[in-house]
Parts: sequence; C-alpha cells; structure tokens
Amino acid sequence: MCGGFSGHGMPQCWGLAKALAQHLAGVPVEDAATLVKFNVARFFRPATLAAYLERKQSARARNGQAVASGAASVANAPAARCPFEVLLQRLDSAPKTRLAPPRYAAHPFVRRMQRGGPDALWAHVPAELRPGGSRSDSVPAVRALRKRAQLENVLAAAIALLPSAASGGATAARSVCVDFCSGTGHAGLLVAWALPHTNVVLVDCNTHALAIAARRAKAAGLTNVFCVNADVKRTTMADILAEIDDTGDGSSGEGEARGSFGQCLGIALHACGAATDGAQRCCVDARVPFLLVPCCVGRLSHATGAGSTAKASRANTKAKAAADAGIIAVESDYPKSRAIRAVLSSDDYDVVARAADFALTPNNRLLRDAYTPRELNRRRCKAWLELDRQLWAVEAVESEGAQTTPLGEQQEPYQTLTFLMEPHDASPKNDMLLGWCDGKTVAAVVAEGRVRVDALMQGLCPEAALEEGWEKEEEEKEKEAHAWMLPAIERV
Repeated sequence: MCGGFSGHGMPQCWGLAKALAQHLAGVPVEDAATLVKFNVARFFRPATLAAYLERKQSARARNGQAVASGAASVANAPAARCPFEVLLQRLDSAPKTRLAPPRYAAHPFVRRMQRGGPDALWAHVPAELRPGGSRSDSVPAVRALRKRAQLENVLAAAIALLPSAASGGATAARSVCVDFCSGTGHAGLLVAWALPHTNVVLVDCNTHALAIAARRAKAAGLTNVFCVNADVKRTTMADILAEIDDTGDGSSGEGEARGSFGQCLGIALHACGAATDGAQRCCVDARVPFLLVPCCVGRLSHATGAGSTAKASRANTKAKAAADAGIIAVESDYPKSRAIRAVLSSDDYDVVARAADFALTPNNRLLRDAYTPRELNRRRCKAWLELDRQLWAVEAVESEGAQTTPLGEQQEPYQTLTFLMEPHDASPKNDMLLGWCDGKTVAAVVAEGRVRVDALMQGLCPEAALEEGWEKEEEEKEKEAHAWMLPAIERV
C-alpha cells in the first residue's frame, strides 16, 4: 500500500505522506525507509521523467543567466553559492536614500486581544464561527488553534481601522469590510460578529465556498454578511459595493447609493500569489485601507511569465482577450514598485520569489532553532517582496496626484506598516501588510486602534484586564524568544 501527496515540496506534504504511510502500514515508518520505498521517480514513465529533469535543468540555467549581470555590479561581494543571494546583496547595497531596507514592527493591537488568555475571545464566539468548533468543521485540533491565532491577528487589525458602532442613528452610513478570497468566511464572518454595525462582503470565485459561508453566517445569526461571486483579479471595489446596492444593506432599504457607505476596509487572509495583489489593487484604486496577509509568493514568479515562453504567450493572450471584453486584470508586472524595479529585473524577481517561498511549521526545526545563514537570507527575500507591495501602494497614489476617488475624498498618500503575526508560529506565512490614506500618522492609527480593541475586549470579558505594564513585559519576552526571526523587529 502507498499513500502520497504532491505539492510545493513543503514539509507539510512530506509529513502528511509519512503519516498516511504509517497509518496504512500499521507500524512506525522511518524517514530513510520512506524515502526509498516511496520514491516518486518509480511512478514516472522513463520518457516523462527525462523530460521533467530536462525542464528543471533548463530552469536552473535560466536562473543563473538572470543574475549573471548583477553579480558583476556588486563590489567586493562575498562568494554566493545561490543566485538569489547575489540578488539579495544587490538589494542590500542599493542607496538607502532611494531604497530603504524592509522594517518590521511588532503587531500593535493583537496582544490586547490575547491578554485574557487563549479563550478570552473564543469563549464568546458562536461555535459556527470557531475553527474546529462545529460538527461540520473538520479542522484538526492543532490546526484549529493555529487558525484561531491567525484570526485573532486579523480581527485585531481590522477593528483598529473600522469604527466599532454606527454613529448618528439608524440611518447613519455603515462601514464596510470586504474580505477578498474569503473562502468559507473564517476571517470575514468573525469581523461581522465583532462589528455588527459593519457590513461584511465575502468575495470569492468559488461558489461552493460562498454557499458554505452563507450557511455559517445564517447559523450564527449574522444579518450583516453579503456574498459576492467575483474574481479578485477581474473586479473593482465599486463593482463589489454595487452588489450590496442591488441587495440592500438590511437596515437602510433597497438600492442605497454607494456614497452612503461609511469607512471601508479591504482584507485578504492568505490569498495565494497574485490574488493578494488583486486585493491590494482594488483597495488602492478606491483609496481605502487594506490589510493583507500574503501567501505563496513563489507563485508570483509564474505571474511574471519568466522562464517559459509558452506561459508568457498564454498570459498575454488571456490579458488581450480580457481587455477586448472590457475586463481589467490585476497588474502582473513584477517588481511592482519603481524603487525595486530600478534594482531587479523581472527575471531577477522570479529568482527572489522562488527563494522566498519556503515553509515554517511547528513541526519544522526552523521554529525550534535559529535560522541558518541561508535560511535567514530566504526569509529576508520574503521581506523584500512585501516591501515591494507596500512601496507600490505609496507610489500609485503619489503618481496620480489629487483626484476624485470612487468612495470618498481621501487624497493623502498611503501610510504603511508591516508587522508579524503573534505568536510568530501562528502561520508559516505570517507577514501582515497594513495601509491607509486618510492622512493619519502611524502613531495616531495605533493609538485609536488600541482604544477600539480595548473597548471590544472590555465588553466581552472585563475580567481580562491585567495590571499596568503587562504589555511591555510580554513584548520583551516575545522579542527575546524570536530575536532570530528577522534582524530587527521594531516596537511601535
């Protein structure tokens, strides 16, 4: 008997294959024995395997050519055994006046939600909205705990950017939270429960997932949730809100005009590859805040079309057909920002993106020990890719100048903040990108957000209040425990 899983070569795939093989065999299975007994090469036809190896060889050659020109431009660079390390050194050596290195902050809000213990929030959340909390939710217990930690991080940041209650009576404008690539609504439904005066729109191209989300919302008694079937790469924020116009917002009548909506926020939790960029584009085009937790950055290399003429040709054909039909498509020109584009070509970006896409899991030694130098470099590649996204948002508004925005009068450039989920092992993909353009400083957004999170938790569990100084003490413990995560994690 044999059980196997295919994927991106991540440790999760190997762990699942080993667990299933052990279950089927009924005896412990050693890693070395598993590697021999379940060698996937045995299941390839010789011609297929030869073609696969030839393609891999060609890809390695292209990657080497992509960085050949960059190697000569790095003065006194130490010998780099991997192409991506040459490119990383090129980024590091760029003039700081034009391209400052990535900077991370500690999550400025989530500790206020976690201070009452792991169940302070979830003891009050309906079972239908808790990962692993209902019969229909078959999430394993360990994964459910990690998922809850991820959702706490997203919820805390979302609350910080959205008002906790409508003001001015029943006819006041209601704020809107758009959950891009929502799936079955884990993040969006939790926001809808915590902020009942906020309309939450779940956007996904999978109708089956949206149907499950709608059933979960109904079971939890939520009346402020709307489902929109749309491709994030082919839609706009205005089109999404128009769907609510047609449906009615449940409180102010049918056919309400878009101008009646209050503050809007776009979120995307682990939208794969370029889907994160589609969500960010929707938000930036509409000048609304965004909260992004990117995932699968290795897929961005496919979006560039680098390394495959056939792939690039198919992508161009699809883009032309979409343009002829009047459908916009997500920006797929990487690097996105002018600042990074001045240092890396599209082929270079492809190499960096592939290096940045590697997994960290609780069962992986990377979360128990320090990074090796090469692993740290791969993590820094991920930091540069997220900086590229943040810089693009700033540049997109600055280049257009003052214009009438689709959803309001916000004309200020974007302010951005990048931080990590806490605890860091809540997810292998734990970068969180926050952006807003209402003119507020980072300090003002953090201060207002903390007040909102405190108000929510005080209402749910007043017993969670701790002594003064608890937050600083906990942050120092976290900083010491994860000092190896990045060279510097700054405190806001």
